[in-house]
Amino acid sequence: MEDAIGKSPFDFVAPQSIELVKKNIGTGYQLPYEAYAQKQDGEIFPVLIKAQYNIINNKLTRITSLIDLTELKNKEYLVVKKSNELKKSISIMSKYVIYSKTDLKGIITEASDAFCEISQYSRDELIGKPHNIIRHPDMPKSAFKDMWKTIKSGKTWSGEVKNRKKDGSHYWVVADISPEFNEEGNIFSYVAIRHDITDKKKVEEISITDGLTALFNRRHFDTIFPQQVALAKRKKELLAFVLMDIDNFKQYNDIYGHQEGDSVLKLVAQSLRNTLKRPDDYIFRLGGEEFGLIYHTKDVAEALLIANQARQNIESLKIGHTGNSASRFMTISSGLYIIKQDDTASIDEIYKKADEALYVSKQKGKNQVSYKV
Repeated sequence: MEDAIGKSPFDFVAPQSIELVKKNIGTGYQLPYEAYAQKQDGEIFPVLIKAQYNIINNKLTRITSLIDLTELKNKEYLVVKKSNELKKSISIMSKYVIYSKTDLKGIITEASDAFCEISQYSRDELIGKPHNIIRHPDMPKSAFKDMWKTIKSGKTWSGEVKNRKKDGSHYWVVADISPEFNEEGNIFSYVAIRHDITDKKKVEEISITDGLTALFNRRHFDTIFPQQVALAKRKKELLAFVLMDIDNFKQYNDIYGHQEGDSVLKLVAQSLRNTLKRPDDYIFRLGGEEFGLIYHTKDVAEALLIANQARQNIESLKIGHTGNSASRFMTISSGLYIIKQDDTASIDEIYKKADEALYVSKQKGKNQVSYKV
């Protein structure tokens, strides 16, 4: 800036700040204030104007200082820009990322917009609530025990989770749940980031589901059964396999028609669902009028009790069947085989033994459960 001697402060003030400076000078305002100065070439730049009064040569003299704020303003601009970019990123993340944070007890402390949208709960309905507000009853307790054990040890847990929406429907996510640590290295919260895989799961469900009854199909049975047998042996538990067949179903179709026969298959499927409700119970339509049950059991007596309950519940539907030699209602016959820890039978052999037990039930008059040792 050129030499200021002999010039008025207004010679350096930018046009947009003239009135501001006049106002402050006129009122004797002495505190610093921001304005704009103008260089000889016309460039405008921000300044801080400081005014104070001193006694010089026995005269009261006003001293005005103009401090260049260009560098400071540039830094402030960058900070504001970065802050706005961060806010925008957070807003985008909240909109599209299914995110939540909980305290050490699993109480929700933060929830993204995407989490609220997919769960159908508002943020106010989620904050302060335990995370099991969205837990679906189909999810086994063992999965959550494994999850808590992992994250409490300071590691990240990953897995597929079926959650329940506010209206009772469900959605599937792949979840990554990680602990957060403070400066002392102690866990103080847990962060969960999820990816919606509901559509993928729907496709998978179609591929493993019987189209008529909505039970698992034979294809899924061939996958699940070996897995459950291996799991039961590893955990030293008993696993029950029940092979079921509707009595005189061919005669029912001949008498009442195939459309009524399809309706009966749906009713039988629903009855089985109402009987076996535990998360690790499996029900299959294996083909035609043949169904399969897989469930964990503590002993033979309990296994027989469950199989007979399923049989009785179907007869209790009181579906008239004049062609049934066992009853005037629709009934089923079942063959039960229990897989023990030291069982060396192959999957095909297990299936054959259950089929042999079913044959015994048919030979003994139908509408009963036979147990194959």
